[in-house]
Amino acid sequence: MRNRCNNNTAEITISQDEPDSLMQEMRDLVKKRDFDEFAVMQVRVTTQLLNKLQRIEEDMEELNNRQKLFLNSIKENIEEAFDSFNKINNNDNSSSSSSSSSSPPKILYTVLTKKMSSIHRRAKLIEE
Repeated sequence: MRNRCNNNTAEITISQDEPDSLMQEMRDLVKKRDFDEFAVMQVRVTTQLLNKLQRIEEDMEELNNRQKLFLNSIKENIEEAFDSFNKINNNDNSSSSSSSSSSPPKILYTVLTKKMSSIHRRAKLIEE
């Protein structure tokens, strides 16, 4: 079992075995014809299930927010790399042929720029 604090109250997540034991307890109550206790049990089980659903929704929302932050981070990194490659490529275009022997080949930056552009487009599609 996992304890979880929510609004300053401790809530207990029901384990996998607990629903089975609750079902057995409800069957026993019905056999005994103790319908008041059965109604209380139904309310308790329903409340636990609603709480669990609420926690699942909260976890999904938190995960969604984390995914958005992660994708935004990736997008920013890709954009920075893309801009850097463009600057390097533009600097290579404006440099003279005598200094180009010390810089890496232009084709390398052209290929990298195209790859980064492709990744950038994919990141935008994922973001949408």
